[in-house]
Amino acid sequence: MFLDKLKKINDFISKILLSLGALCFVLLVLVVLLQIATRLFIPISVSWTEEVSRFLLLYMIAFVAPVALKDRQLVYVDLILSFFPKKIVKILRGISDLLISVLSIIILSTSHNYILLGVGQIAPVTGLPMYIPYGMVFVLSLFLSFYGISNFLDILRKNDD
Repeated sequence: MFLDKLKKINDFISKILLSLGALCFVLLVLVVLLQIATRLFIPISVSWTEEVSRFLLLYMIAFVAPVALKDRQLVYVDLILSFFPKKIVKILRGISDLLISVLSIIILSTSHNYILLGVGQIAPVTGLPMYIPYGMVFVLSLFLSFYGISNFLDILRKNDD
């Protein structure tokens, strides 16, 4: 029962993260097109486009990578796993999910201090407070740990069945 509710929550959060990732991607494309257009057709250079595109790329990764983990679309060495029996593959994937979760929780626990480094600093061109791009580490580690734990629990549940 609990895992069924968790799956519904996972799917809902995934839709939000994918939507935010798609928004970041569209904005990134528009910013890069603006940068190209101003360099080719207008004799002025828009200086903020490079900085904004860097921030958009980081947030796009922070939003989409956890969904890739949830759907098991992150890079796995499938060739090596193909030599093992299914039971061993399931155990290795469970260990992988657990290690990703532990690492993400460690990063999550220190991300607050990392964000605080950006307080009082501003991005040189856009004037954006640096805690906003530094917050990407918090977002990424939060959802990676969430989906890593969720996948691990799913593997445990399938072993019980």
